[in-house]
Amino acid sequence: MPPADVSTDTTETLVGMVEQHAQRRPDEIAIHFGERHWSWAQWASRIRQAAGALRATGLQRGQVVAFLDKNHPGCLETLLAATSIGVVATIVNWRVIGDELVHVLNDSGARVLFVGAELSPRSRRSARKFRAWSALSSWAAPTTNMNPCSPPRHPWQSTPTSPTPILP
Repeated sequence: MPPADVSTDTTETLVGMVEQHAQRRPDEIAIHFGERHWSWAQWASRIRQAAGALRATGLQRGQVVAFLDKNHPGCLETLLAATSIGVVATIVNWRVIGDELVHVLNDSGARVLFVGAELSPRSRRSARKFRAWSALSSWAAPTTNMNPCSPPRHPWQSTPTSPTPILP
């Protein structure tokens, strides 16, 4: 559950709109991506799970998470999860590489970076230049049994098409 000062119970926020749709029409399709689709209830759950995983990284209100991938639902999930806990999301153009990528990430102050599997190798090559990071680890789509209020030891389950975080 997001902190008390972040509203998710009204349509004043995008997360609030998703939660409202999840309550009113839980089984209707919210997101289509390729051959996959998620209902409003599933999508709201994925956003809550992603928020729990972001908390598990140690991100604090006002800190920055970055997302680098081609078109993927994880981008919107990361954005909504971040805003629901008061974290700033920076979406990085997937065409940015090398020193330009390092500059964008350092300039944004990002402390966590989610990277699509296809883009991960070039991101890892630049990782040692990032000021905020000292270690790399793998990421993917949230597990279905994750409790966002009590982050599990391994909050993400690997899949070949999901983004990879480079964590602090």
